[in-house]
Formats: sequence, C-alpha cells, structure tokens
Amino acid sequence: MQLSGLPAELFREVLYKLDPASFYACLQTSRLFREHALSSTDLLITHILRVPCPWTEASLRASPAQRLLRCFRRAAVKHLNHGCWMTDMHIWAAPSDIDRRNSLITQLEWNEYRGPRYEKVFVQVQRDAATIHIYYIGHHDAHCAAVCLKYIISPDLVSVSLPKKDGDLAQCQVLKVATMPSRVVGSNQAYASTPRIAVLYCGKCSPSELSPAWRRLLIFRLDEEFGPIVAEKCEVEIRKGERVVAMALNGDGEPIILYRKYAPYDWQFRLAVLRVDLDTALEVNAYQRT
Repeated sequence: MQLSGLPAELFREVLYKLDPASFYACLQTSRLFREHALSSTDLLITHILRVPCPWTEASLRASPAQRLLRCFRRAAVKHLNHGCWMTDMHIWAAPSDIDRRNSLITQLEWNEYRGPRYEKVFVQVQRDAATIHIYYIGHHDAHCAAVCLKYIISPDLVSVSLPKKDGDLAQCQVLKVATMPSRVVGSNQAYASTPRIAVLYCGKCSPSELSPAWRRLLIFRLDEEFGPIVAEKCEVEIRKGERVVAMALNGDGEPIILYRKYAPYDWQFRLAVLRVDLDTALEVNAYQRT
C-alpha cells in the first residue's frame, strides 16, 4: 500500500513521526516528497528541531520553505553521516559496541586571546573499532542543547604511531582514556593553550595469549583547525600480573596510571607518574595493600 493511499490524518502522522535519517532519505529520493515538504513549513521546522542545530523555532518561523529545506539538509549532512544514533533530539540510542566504562562526559578548556573558553564534551569509546568520538555539548538557549561531532580518533588515522604486524596495522583496543583538567595548575604552561586527551592502546590478545603483546600511550592535542594531533607517545610497561585500573592527566600533562595486582589474600596497588618526555615512569609509591 502506498503512503498516498492512506487517510489524510494517518498520512500526516507518518510524516511527522519519521526519524531524521528516513526523512532525509525521502527528500533525496522522491520528488513528490520534496514538493510536499516545501508546501508544509511546519513539517520542515518539526524535523529541523529534531536534529541538533543552531536555529531556534522563532528564527525558523520567519524563514521561507526553500531556506528551511537547505537548513535541514545542512544539519543532516553534518550529523547523520557521522552518528545517526545521536542526531534525534528526542531519542538517544547508544551503539551496541560502546565502551561504557571508558566513555565519559567532561569539560575541556581552550585558552584564547579573549580569555579561557570552556566546552562540555562527550568522549565516546567504541570497543570493536577502537575508535573515539568526541562530541561537543552546546547550549544555544535555555531550552535547546545541541550535540555536535567534533573529533574522531581512529587507529587508521594514527597508524604511524601504532605498532605494525607483518606490514599491516596491528589489531588494537582502547584500554583507558583520560583528559586534561579544565584548569591547568602545573608549571608547564605549554599545555594550557589547547586541551589534551590521553589514550592507552593495547594489542588484542589471541586465545593462546594471556596478556597483550604491546601497550602504547598516545597523547593528542585537540587542535581546532587540524583536529587531533599526536603530541607525545611512549611505551607503557605493565608488570606480570598487573592490570590498569585508572588513568588521569595532571596539570603538567603527565599521565598518572594506577595498577592493580592480586597478591595472596588481598589486592595490591601501584601508582606511577609517567614522564613522557623521558619515556620513564616515576613511582609515586610502591605496592600498597588495600
């Protein structure tokens, strides 16, 4: 049965209840659908507001239908291609491979000539692809929040900084993620200009292996113009029986890693500050019992 054969009330409800991805596909493939959308500015405004965008309903009401159609296409191309699961302002469905333990919401700081600028970001780690999506969480007014994909960090983009196996990029996974604190309190002011994010990668274990063959830490500088840039990298040695429990960056941009291993009758922890420029680890304390 064709949509045009439905009763008018049911046909209208279907059009208004379409998800943004389906609405965009219909606009691209059906001339009849485009003509109907151009004749109904209310329909276009409804779908524009379901996609994160910088426009308010009041500003859209004063716009002609052709401009509304361009607004929706611009927002759809920007968001749907990169993460359609987060484009609908009414519904958010996490991807099936999201790493909930390592994903986080935090605040980053950019120091500009006009003063510091703060942005709330959602760092989403996808387990299977070892990919990190960084979204800006912006607020355009008291009732409208926009989520915008800003950076993508994938193994393919940093292949020169990760180990190779038989000439190809070795399979890897994200072990831990950490970001710089919003306010730099250390002595290294070079880190204050742009925020940094540290990603600890490790090789995927085969069934015959008990622990990853390698672990490498990459510290990225989130550049507004060029995207994530590898600022520093180093190998991370994890002793036999240890597991990485947590990781953070201090005010000087130095990674702090907490290790845990099982000892007879209890757990023991070791805290180390990694000197990236020297590629060495400074032990803050030896193993401490719980």
